[in-house]
Amino acid sequence: MRFTYTRIYCTPDAETHFENVSLELSKTDVAPPAPPAYAGGSRQGSGTLFVGMDAHWGADDLKSRLYHPAPVSQYVVVLAGTVSATTTDGETRQFMPGDVVRVEDTAPCRGHITVVGDKPVLLMFAR
Repeated sequence: MRFTYTRIYCTPDAETHFENVSLELSKTDVAPPAPPAYAGGSRQGSGTLFVGMDAHWGADDLKSRLYHPAPVSQYVVVLAGTVSATTTDGETRQFMPGDVVRVEDTAPCRGHITVVGDKPVLLMFAR
């Protein structure tokens, strides 16, 4: 079984780009005595934060091309609503509930622009 998520990463010239990352999940004893399940991609974490944003949050940043770096490398999981991200190479991707994005474009990287869709969004950040 495989799991694919989107990664926003920074190149040495401080520009940001998207990449699709696929993880191979292997059947393992995740929570014995429950039956084995598929797991993989384990990373150390320091906490979780839930964030809600109003509709059209970030739209002004997109108009003025105001990029921001991620405060830390973290996973972002869309729980409700839709949100888009634009990288400095000009690519924009839209994310919906269930989508996972790994943001690694921390300073001194130029970062990305986040824009919320027509309805509020609820995100979970896993650091």
